[in-house]
Amino acid sequence: NIAEQSDVSWLYQLNPVTFNYKSIDRETGEYSGAEPATQFGLIAEEVEPLCPEVCFYDETELGKELRGIDYKKLITPMIKALQQANERIEQLEAAVTARQQS
Repeated sequence: NIAEQSDVSWLYQLNPVTFNYKSIDRETGEYSGAEPATQFGLIAEEVEPLCPEVCFYDETELGKELRGIDYKKLITPMIKALQQANERIEQLEAAVTARQQS
């Protein structure tokens, strides 16, 4: 069941962000500030309406609950977008070359 991936336009709507994970005190379970390391990623709640297939969920008593993004699933759509962009660049370069030669 293999199909070529074609529409990856949703990638252009993604909003990359930086963030810090919450630091939770192990003894009290209370929020104790932010972790010092800056993280890079996407907000799952923003990605889900665009492409829920790259999100992962936990089963809860209330049903499926959004937990995050499976970033490795973004690689193939990004490759496709890069191929499409490269094809467009080659077309534009050919058009510029043709125009310069005429």
